[in-house]
Amino acid sequence: MLKIKEIIRHIFTTRLLWDFFMLQAVILNLHLIVFDLTYLTLRPYYLTHLPVITKFYDPFLGIEPHRTTDDYLLMVDEYSRILATPDSQEKTEAIQTFSQKLIEQSEKIISENPFEKAGLTANLQQIKHEIKKKYEGEMGISPEKSSSKEALTWFWTYDPKNVTQHIEFFKEEIYPLIKPNYYRHYGLNGKYKDEFFKLDLPFFLLFLIEFLVQWWLAIKNRVYVAWFLYPMYHWYDVLGLVPMAEFRFFRLFRVVSMYIILKNSNLTNVGNDIFTRTFAYYTNIIKEELTDMVTVRILSEMQEEIKSGASINLVTSAVEARREQFKKLIIENFKKALANPKAIDTMRKLLAEALVKSSNNAATLQMVPSIIKETITKDIGLAIFDSMNEVISSKLIGENGEENMNLLIDNILDDVILGSQDSEFNKLSEDMSIEIIENMKKAVSVKKWVKAKL
Repeated sequence: MLKIKEIIRHIFTTRLLWDFFMLQAVILNLHLIVFDLTYLTLRPYYLTHLPVITKFYDPFLGIEPHRTTDDYLLMVDEYSRILATPDSQEKTEAIQTFSQKLIEQSEKIISENPFEKAGLTANLQQIKHEIKKKYEGEMGISPEKSSSKEALTWFWTYDPKNVTQHIEFFKEEIYPLIKPNYYRHYGLNGKYKDEFFKLDLPFFLLFLIEFLVQWWLAIKNRVYVAWFLYPMYHWYDVLGLVPMAEFRFFRLFRVVSMYIILKNSNLTNVGNDIFTRTFAYYTNIIKEELTDMVTVRILSEMQEEIKSGASINLVTSAVEARREQFKKLIIENFKKALANPKAIDTMRKLLAEALVKSSNNAATLQMVPSIIKETITKDIGLAIFDSMNEVISSKLIGENGEENMNLLIDNILDDVILGSQDSEFNKLSEDMSIEIIENMKKAVSVKKWVKAKL
Protein backbone atom coordinates (compact mmCIF):
# COMPACT_ATOMS: atom_id res chain seq x y z
CA MET A 1 0.00 0.00 0.00
CA LEU A 2 2.82 2.37 0.88
CA LYS A 3 4.54 1.55 -2.41
CA ILE A 4 1.40 2.44 -4.37
CA LYS A 5 1.19 5.78 -2.55
CA GLU A 6 4.85 6.47 -3.30
CA ILE A 7 4.34 5.68 -6.97
CA ILE A 8 1.27 7.94 -7.16
CA ARG A 9 3.16 10.73 -5.33
CA HIS A 10 6.07 10.35 -7.75
CA ILE A 11 3.87 10.40 -10.86
CA PHE A 12 1.45 13.17 -9.85
CA THR A 13 3.95 15.84 -8.90
CA THR A 14 2.89 19.42 -8.30
CA ARG A 15 4.56 20.51 -11.52
CA LEU A 16 2.83 17.82 -13.55
CA LEU A 17 -0.57 18.62 -12.07
CA TRP A 18 -0.07 22.32 -12.77
CA ASP A 19 0.95 21.60 -16.37
CA PHE A 20 -2.12 19.43 -16.81
CA PHE A 21 -4.37 22.15 -15.35
CA MET A 22 -2.84 24.88 -17.57
CA LEU A 23 -3.11 22.64 -20.61
CA GLN A 24 -6.83 22.13 -20.01
CA ALA A 25 -7.27 25.88 -19.46
CA VAL A 26 -5.45 26.73 -22.72
CA ILE A 27 -7.46 24.16 -24.71
CA LEU A 28 -10.76 25.41 -23.25
CA ASN A 29 -9.81 29.03 -23.90
CA LEU A 30 -8.78 28.25 -27.48
CA HIS A 31 -12.16 26.62 -28.12
CA LEU A 32 -13.86 29.70 -26.70
CA ILE A 33 -11.77 32.05 -28.87
CA VAL A 34 -12.39 30.04 -32.04
CA PHE A 35 -16.10 29.93 -31.18
CA ASP A 36 -16.16 33.72 -30.78
CA LEU A 37 -14.21 34.35 -34.00
CA THR A 38 -16.53 32.13 -36.04
CA TYR A 39 -19.81 32.83 -34.24
CA LEU A 40 -21.31 35.33 -36.71
CA THR A 41 -20.38 33.11 -39.65
CA LEU A 42 -21.90 29.99 -38.09
CA ARG A 43 -24.84 31.72 -36.40
CA PRO A 44 -27.36 30.64 -39.09
CA TYR A 45 -26.37 27.02 -38.44
CA TYR A 46 -26.65 27.45 -34.66
CA LEU A 47 -30.01 29.18 -35.10
CA THR A 48 -31.39 26.20 -37.02
CA HIS A 49 -29.80 23.25 -35.27
CA LEU A 50 -28.63 24.56 -31.86
CA PRO A 51 -30.87 27.51 -30.95
CA VAL A 52 -29.81 27.27 -27.31
CA ILE A 53 -26.37 28.60 -28.31
CA THR A 54 -27.77 31.71 -30.00
CA LYS A 55 -30.12 32.30 -27.09
CA PHE A 56 -27.12 32.23 -24.73
CA TYR A 57 -24.50 34.11 -26.81
CA ASP A 58 -26.52 36.71 -28.75
CA PRO A 59 -26.82 39.01 -25.68
CA PHE A 60 -22.99 39.12 -25.34
CA LEU A 61 -22.78 40.63 -28.83
CA GLY A 62 -25.86 42.82 -28.51
CA ILE A 63 -27.73 40.78 -31.14
CA GLU A 64 -31.51 40.67 -31.38
CA PRO A 65 -33.93 39.83 -34.23
CA HIS A 66 -34.18 42.65 -36.76
CA ARG A 67 -37.49 44.43 -36.29
CA THR A 68 -38.28 44.76 -40.01
CA THR A 69 -37.67 41.14 -40.96
CA ASP A 70 -39.02 39.78 -37.67
CA ASP A 71 -42.30 41.70 -38.18
CA TYR A 72 -42.41 40.29 -41.68
CA LEU A 73 -42.20 36.72 -40.39
CA LEU A 74 -44.83 37.42 -37.71
CA MET A 75 -47.15 38.75 -40.41
CA VAL A 76 -46.69 35.58 -42.43
CA ASP A 77 -47.42 33.45 -39.37
CA GLU A 78 -50.56 35.47 -38.60
CA TYR A 79 -51.59 35.35 -42.26
CA SER A 80 -51.17 31.56 -42.22
CA ARG A 81 -53.22 31.31 -39.02
CA ILE A 82 -56.05 33.41 -40.50
CA LEU A 83 -56.13 31.24 -43.61
CA ALA A 84 -56.69 28.19 -41.40
CA THR A 85 -59.77 29.70 -39.67
CA PRO A 86 -63.36 29.01 -40.81
CA ASP A 87 -64.71 31.19 -43.60
CA SER A 88 -66.38 34.41 -42.50
CA GLN A 89 -66.67 38.06 -43.40
CA GLU A 90 -64.02 38.93 -40.82
CA LYS A 91 -61.65 36.33 -42.35
CA THR A 92 -62.07 37.81 -45.83
CA GLU A 93 -61.34 41.32 -44.56
CA ALA A 94 -58.35 40.14 -42.52
CA ILE A 95 -56.92 38.27 -45.54
CA GLN A 96 -57.14 41.37 -47.71
CA THR A 97 -55.56 43.48 -44.97
CA PHE A 98 -52.64 41.12 -44.32
CA SER A 99 -52.12 40.53 -48.04
CA GLN A 100 -51.66 44.26 -48.56
CA LYS A 101 -49.39 44.56 -45.48
CA LEU A 102 -47.18 41.74 -46.74
CA ILE A 103 -46.85 43.42 -50.14
CA GLU A 104 -45.90 46.72 -48.48
CA GLN A 105 -43.46 45.03 -46.11
CA SER A 106 -41.87 43.15 -49.02
CA GLU A 107 -41.32 46.42 -50.90
CA LYS A 108 -39.87 47.99 -47.75
CA ILE A 109 -37.40 45.11 -47.33
CA ILE A 110 -36.25 45.40 -50.95
CA SER A 111 -35.78 49.18 -50.77
CA GLU A 112 -34.18 49.37 -47.29
CA ASN A 113 -32.16 46.11 -47.34
CA PRO A 114 -32.24 45.35 -43.59
CA PHE A 115 -29.79 42.48 -44.24
CA GLU A 116 -26.87 44.76 -45.07
CA LYS A 117 -25.49 45.53 -41.60
CA ALA A 118 -25.63 41.86 -40.67
CA GLY A 119 -23.59 41.01 -43.75
CA LEU A 120 -26.44 38.91 -45.15
CA THR A 121 -27.21 40.86 -48.34
CA ALA A 122 -26.66 37.62 -50.24
CA ASN A 123 -29.74 36.25 -48.46
CA LEU A 124 -31.87 39.12 -49.81
CA GLN A 125 -30.56 38.49 -53.31
CA GLN A 126 -31.41 34.80 -52.93
CA ILE A 127 -34.95 35.68 -51.74
CA LYS A 128 -35.56 37.91 -54.74
CA HIS A 129 -34.13 35.27 -57.07
CA GLU A 130 -36.36 32.49 -55.68
CA ILE A 131 -39.56 34.60 -55.79
CA LYS A 132 -38.76 35.81 -59.32
CA LYS A 133 -38.08 32.30 -60.54
CA LYS A 134 -41.40 31.07 -59.14
CA TYR A 135 -43.23 34.06 -60.63
CA GLU A 136 -41.68 33.56 -64.08
CA GLY A 137 -42.32 29.81 -63.97
CA GLU A 138 -45.99 30.01 -63.02
CA MET A 139 -46.87 33.08 -65.08
CA GLY A 140 -44.72 32.23 -68.12
CA ILE A 141 -42.89 35.58 -68.09
CA SER A 142 -39.32 35.96 -69.39
CA PRO A 143 -36.66 37.16 -66.89
CA GLU A 144 -36.11 40.37 -68.89
CA LYS A 145 -39.75 41.45 -68.37
CA SER A 146 -40.08 40.69 -64.65
CA SER A 147 -38.89 42.44 -61.49
CA SER A 148 -38.57 41.50 -57.83
CA LYS A 149 -41.27 43.95 -56.72
CA GLU A 150 -43.72 42.65 -59.32
CA ALA A 151 -42.95 39.07 -58.29
CA LEU A 152 -43.50 39.79 -54.56
CA THR A 153 -46.73 41.68 -55.27
CA TRP A 154 -47.96 38.69 -57.25
CA PHE A 155 -46.74 36.29 -54.59
CA TRP A 156 -48.70 37.93 -51.75
CA THR A 157 -51.81 38.88 -53.71
CA TYR A 158 -54.54 36.59 -52.38
CA ASP A 159 -55.58 33.82 -54.74
CA PRO A 160 -57.46 30.85 -53.24
CA LYS A 161 -55.94 28.54 -55.88
CA ASN A 162 -52.31 28.99 -54.88
CA VAL A 163 -52.25 30.75 -51.50
CA THR A 164 -51.59 27.52 -49.56
CA GLN A 165 -48.82 26.56 -51.97
CA HIS A 166 -47.23 30.02 -51.62
CA ILE A 167 -47.29 29.80 -47.82
CA GLU A 168 -45.62 26.38 -47.91
CA PHE A 169 -43.05 27.59 -50.44
CA PHE A 170 -42.29 30.62 -48.22
CA LYS A 171 -41.77 28.51 -45.09
CA GLU A 172 -39.54 26.00 -46.90
CA GLU A 173 -37.45 28.29 -49.14
CA ILE A 174 -37.70 31.88 -47.89
CA TYR A 175 -38.12 31.58 -44.12
CA PRO A 176 -34.62 30.04 -43.57
CA LEU A 177 -33.10 32.99 -45.47
CA ILE A 178 -34.88 35.65 -43.40
CA LYS A 179 -34.67 34.09 -39.92
CA PRO A 180 -30.85 34.54 -39.46
CA ASN A 181 -31.08 38.30 -40.00
CA TYR A 182 -30.40 40.37 -36.89
CA TYR A 183 -29.85 43.83 -35.52
CA ARG A 184 -26.73 44.50 -33.44
CA HIS A 185 -26.56 47.26 -30.84
CA TYR A 186 -23.71 49.72 -30.55
CA GLY A 187 -21.65 50.24 -27.40
CA LEU A 188 -20.64 53.50 -25.76
CA ASN A 189 -17.42 53.51 -27.82
CA GLY A 190 -19.38 53.75 -31.08
CA LYS A 191 -18.54 50.18 -32.05
CA TYR A 192 -20.70 47.08 -32.04
CA LYS A 193 -21.47 45.78 -28.57
CA ASP A 194 -19.06 43.01 -27.63
CA GLU A 195 -18.95 41.55 -24.12
CA PHE A 196 -16.77 38.55 -24.88
CA PHE A 197 -14.42 39.84 -22.19
CA LYS A 198 -16.92 38.69 -19.55
CA LEU A 199 -16.36 35.09 -20.62
CA ASP A 200 -12.65 35.53 -21.26
CA LEU A 201 -11.88 37.39 -18.01
CA PRO A 202 -11.23 34.29 -15.83
CA PHE A 203 -8.83 32.91 -18.43
CA PHE A 204 -7.18 36.30 -18.86
CA LEU A 205 -6.54 36.62 -15.12
CA LEU A 206 -5.24 33.04 -14.91
CA PHE A 207 -2.82 33.51 -17.81
CA LEU A 208 -1.72 36.93 -16.52
CA ILE A 209 -0.91 35.55 -13.07
CA GLU A 210 0.87 32.56 -14.59
CA PHE A 211 2.88 34.88 -16.90
CA LEU A 212 3.92 37.18 -14.03
CA VAL A 213 4.91 34.22 -11.83
CA GLN A 214 7.00 32.67 -14.63
CA TRP A 215 8.62 36.06 -15.27
CA TRP A 216 9.46 36.41 -11.58
CA LEU A 217 10.93 32.89 -11.50
CA ALA A 218 13.01 33.64 -14.61
CA ILE A 219 14.44 36.74 -12.88
CA LYS A 220 15.05 34.84 -9.65
CA ASN A 221 16.80 31.93 -11.38
CA ARG A 222 18.72 34.27 -13.73
CA VAL A 223 17.42 32.46 -16.80
CA TYR A 224 18.13 35.49 -19.00
CA VAL A 225 20.89 38.08 -18.80
CA ALA A 226 18.37 40.91 -18.35
CA TRP A 227 15.00 41.00 -16.57
CA PHE A 228 13.17 42.52 -19.56
CA LEU A 229 14.13 39.72 -21.97
CA TYR A 230 11.49 37.28 -20.69
CA PRO A 231 8.55 39.05 -22.45
CA MET A 232 10.62 39.24 -25.64
CA TYR A 233 11.28 35.50 -25.63
CA HIS A 234 7.63 34.80 -24.72
CA TRP A 235 6.11 37.24 -27.22
CA TYR A 236 3.30 34.78 -27.98
CA ASP A 237 2.10 35.04 -24.36
CA VAL A 238 2.25 38.84 -24.52
CA LEU A 239 0.09 38.90 -27.65
CA GLY A 240 -2.37 36.51 -26.02
CA LEU A 241 -2.69 38.83 -23.02
CA VAL A 242 -3.73 41.95 -24.95
CA PRO A 243 -7.36 42.44 -23.76
CA MET A 244 -8.59 44.27 -26.88
CA ALA A 245 -11.10 43.02 -29.44
CA GLU A 246 -8.76 44.04 -32.28
CA PHE A 247 -6.10 41.69 -30.88
CA ARG A 248 -8.49 38.79 -30.32
CA PHE A 249 -7.12 36.90 -33.30
CA PHE A 250 -3.65 36.93 -31.73
CA ARG A 251 -4.98 34.94 -28.79
CA LEU A 252 -4.69 31.94 -31.07
CA PHE A 253 -0.97 32.24 -30.40
CA ARG A 254 -1.76 30.52 -27.13
CA VAL A 255 -1.35 27.38 -29.22
CA VAL A 256 2.36 28.11 -28.84
CA SER A 257 1.93 28.21 -25.06
CA MET A 258 0.14 24.89 -25.20
CA TYR A 259 2.98 23.42 -27.26
CA ILE A 260 5.60 24.74 -24.80
CA ILE A 261 3.67 23.27 -21.85
CA LEU A 262 3.47 19.88 -23.55
CA LYS A 263 7.11 19.96 -24.58
CA ASN A 264 8.44 20.90 -21.14
CA SER A 265 6.22 18.55 -19.14
CA ASN A 266 6.15 14.79 -18.70
CA LEU A 267 2.60 14.54 -20.02
CA THR A 268 3.59 13.64 -23.56
CA ASN A 269 6.62 13.17 -25.79
CA VAL A 270 5.86 16.36 -27.75
CA GLY A 271 9.04 17.71 -29.27
CA ASN A 272 10.34 14.25 -30.02
CA ASP A 273 7.27 12.84 -31.76
CA ILE A 274 6.96 12.04 -35.47
CA PHE A 275 4.76 15.07 -36.16
CA THR A 276 7.18 17.55 -34.62
CA ARG A 277 10.16 15.95 -36.34
CA THR A 278 8.33 15.92 -39.68
CA PHE A 279 7.34 19.57 -39.28
CA ALA A 280 10.91 20.56 -38.37
CA TYR A 281 12.29 18.52 -41.28
CA TYR A 282 10.13 20.19 -43.91
CA THR A 283 10.54 23.62 -42.28
CA ASN A 284 14.32 23.23 -42.58
CA ILE A 285 13.90 22.28 -46.25
CA ILE A 286 11.90 25.43 -46.94
CA LYS A 287 14.34 27.63 -45.01
CA GLU A 288 17.36 26.11 -46.78
CA GLU A 289 15.78 26.41 -50.23
CA LEU A 290 14.81 30.05 -49.66
CA THR A 291 18.23 30.90 -48.22
CA ASP A 292 20.00 29.17 -51.13
CA MET A 293 17.89 31.03 -53.71
CA VAL A 294 18.58 34.41 -52.08
CA THR A 295 22.32 33.65 -51.70
CA VAL A 296 22.70 32.46 -55.32
CA ARG A 297 20.84 35.55 -56.48
CA ILE A 298 23.18 37.85 -54.53
CA LEU A 299 26.27 36.03 -55.82
CA SER A 300 24.97 36.23 -59.41
CA GLU A 301 24.51 39.98 -59.03
CA MET A 302 28.06 40.22 -57.70
CA GLN A 303 29.29 38.41 -60.82
CA GLU A 304 27.39 40.86 -63.03
CA GLU A 305 28.96 43.77 -61.16
CA ILE A 306 32.43 42.27 -61.66
CA LYS A 307 31.78 41.74 -65.39
CA SER A 308 30.70 45.36 -65.76
CA GLY A 309 34.03 46.53 -64.31
CA ALA A 310 32.42 48.29 -61.38
CA SER A 311 34.28 46.14 -58.86
CA ILE A 312 37.70 47.52 -59.88
CA ASN A 313 36.45 51.06 -59.41
CA LEU A 314 35.05 50.13 -55.99
CA VAL A 315 38.39 48.64 -54.90
CA THR A 316 40.49 51.53 -56.17
CA SER A 317 38.08 54.05 -54.62
CA ALA A 318 38.29 52.22 -51.29
CA VAL A 319 42.12 52.19 -51.44
CA GLU A 320 42.25 55.87 -52.38
CA ALA A 321 39.84 56.86 -49.60
CA ARG A 322 42.03 55.11 -47.00
CA ARG A 323 45.45 56.04 -48.40
CA GLU A 324 46.57 57.82 -45.22
CA GLN A 325 45.50 54.92 -43.02
CA PHE A 326 47.39 52.47 -45.27
CA LYS A 327 50.55 54.59 -45.09
CA LYS A 328 50.36 54.94 -41.31
CA LEU A 329 49.83 51.20 -40.83
CA ILE A 330 52.69 50.23 -43.18
CA ILE A 331 55.15 52.63 -41.54
CA GLU A 332 54.26 51.43 -38.02
CA ASN A 333 54.69 47.75 -38.96
CA PHE A 334 57.91 48.51 -40.84
CA LYS A 335 59.31 50.27 -37.77
CA LYS A 336 58.36 47.33 -35.57
CA ALA A 337 60.08 44.90 -37.94
CA LEU A 338 63.29 46.96 -38.03
CA ALA A 339 63.32 47.29 -34.23
CA ASN A 340 62.79 43.56 -33.64
CA PRO A 341 66.17 41.82 -33.01
CA LYS A 342 64.72 38.33 -33.40
CA ALA A 343 63.26 39.18 -36.80
CA ILE A 344 66.59 40.67 -37.96
CA ASP A 345 68.56 37.62 -36.71
CA THR A 346 66.17 35.29 -38.53
CA MET A 347 66.52 37.28 -41.76
CA ARG A 348 70.34 37.27 -41.41
CA LYS A 349 70.38 33.48 -40.97
CA LEU A 350 68.16 32.95 -43.99
CA LEU A 351 70.28 35.35 -46.04
CA ALA A 352 73.50 33.63 -44.93
CA GLU A 353 72.18 30.23 -46.03
CA ALA A 354 71.12 31.69 -49.36
CA LEU A 355 74.53 33.36 -49.90
CA VAL A 356 76.45 30.15 -49.13
CA LYS A 357 74.29 28.20 -51.56
CA SER A 358 74.72 30.88 -54.22
CA SER A 359 78.54 30.97 -53.85
CA ASN A 360 78.74 27.22 -54.45
CA ASN A 361 76.61 27.51 -57.60
CA ALA A 362 78.52 30.49 -59.05
CA ALA A 363 80.55 29.37 -62.15
CA THR A 364 83.15 32.14 -61.74
CA LEU A 365 84.07 30.95 -58.24
CA GLN A 366 84.50 27.26 -59.01
CA MET A 367 88.32 27.50 -58.74
CA VAL A 368 88.22 29.24 -55.32
CA PRO A 369 88.29 27.00 -52.25
CA SER A 370 84.89 26.50 -50.67
CA ILE A 371 85.81 27.89 -47.26
CA ILE A 372 87.12 31.10 -48.78
CA LYS A 373 84.28 31.79 -51.24
CA GLU A 374 81.58 30.88 -48.70
CA THR A 375 83.14 33.13 -46.03
CA ILE A 376 83.73 36.09 -48.38
CA THR A 377 80.30 35.85 -50.02
CA LYS A 378 78.49 35.53 -46.70
CA ASP A 379 80.42 38.38 -45.05
CA ILE A 380 79.93 40.73 -48.00
CA GLY A 381 76.21 39.91 -48.26
CA LEU A 382 75.54 40.32 -44.56
CA ALA A 383 77.55 43.55 -44.51
CA ILE A 384 75.40 44.92 -47.34
CA PHE A 385 72.22 43.78 -45.49
CA ASP A 386 73.36 45.43 -42.23
CA SER A 387 74.26 48.64 -44.08
CA MET A 388 70.90 48.75 -45.85
CA ASN A 389 69.08 48.04 -42.57
CA GLU A 390 71.03 50.81 -40.85
CA VAL A 391 70.33 53.28 -43.68
CA ILE A 392 66.62 52.48 -43.75
CA SER A 393 66.38 52.73 -39.95
CA SER A 394 68.18 56.04 -39.92
CA LYS A 395 65.96 57.35 -42.68
CA LEU A 396 62.81 56.37 -40.84
CA ILE A 397 63.99 57.57 -37.43
CA GLY A 398 65.90 60.57 -38.60
CA GLU A 399 64.72 63.92 -39.90
CA ASN A 400 62.26 63.68 -42.84
CA GLY A 401 62.21 59.88 -42.36
CA GLU A 402 58.48 59.42 -42.35
CA GLU A 403 58.12 61.93 -45.17
CA ASN A 404 60.45 59.86 -47.35
CA MET A 405 58.59 56.69 -46.43
CA ASN A 406 55.27 58.39 -47.25
CA LEU A 407 56.55 59.28 -50.69
CA LEU A 408 57.69 55.69 -51.26
CA ILE A 409 54.33 54.23 -50.18
CA ASP A 410 52.50 56.85 -52.28
CA ASN A 411 54.43 55.73 -55.31
CA ILE A 412 53.63 52.06 -54.59
CA LEU A 413 49.90 52.79 -54.13
CA ASP A 414 49.85 54.87 -57.29
CA ASP A 415 51.42 51.96 -59.18
CA VAL A 416 48.82 49.59 -57.74
CA ILE A 417 45.93 51.87 -58.75
CA LEU A 418 47.44 52.53 -62.15
CA GLY A 419 48.13 48.82 -62.65
CA SER A 420 44.51 48.02 -61.85
CA GLN A 421 43.51 49.94 -64.97
CA ASP A 422 45.52 47.60 -67.17
CA SER A 423 43.20 45.50 -69.36
CA GLU A 424 45.13 42.24 -68.85
CA PHE A 425 45.22 42.77 -65.08
CA ASN A 426 41.49 43.53 -65.09
CA LYS A 427 40.71 40.44 -67.16
CA LEU A 428 42.75 38.20 -64.86
CA SER A 429 41.20 39.58 -61.65
CA GLU A 430 37.70 39.42 -63.20
CA ASP A 431 38.11 35.77 -64.24
CA MET A 432 39.46 34.80 -60.83
CA SER A 433 36.67 36.60 -58.97
CA ILE A 434 33.95 35.11 -61.16
CA GLU A 435 35.40 31.61 -60.75
CA ILE A 436 35.57 31.99 -56.95
CA ILE A 437 31.95 33.17 -56.79
CA GLU A 438 30.86 30.35 -59.13
CA ASN A 439 32.44 27.82 -56.76
CA MET A 440 30.61 29.50 -53.86
CA LYS A 441 27.32 29.16 -55.78
CA LYS A 442 27.97 25.46 -56.32
CA ALA A 443 28.69 24.99 -52.61
CA VAL A 444 25.51 26.86 -51.65
CA SER A 445 23.42 24.84 -54.13
CA VAL A 446 24.23 21.54 -52.42
CA LYS A 447 21.00 20.12 -50.93
CA LYS A 448 22.08 19.53 -47.35
CA TRP A 449 18.54 18.50 -46.39
CA VAL A 450 18.84 15.42 -48.64
CA LYS A 451 21.45 14.03 -46.25
CA ALA A 452 19.42 14.98 -43.17
CA LYS A 453 17.43 12.29 -41.39
CA LEU A 454 13.77 12.64 -40.49
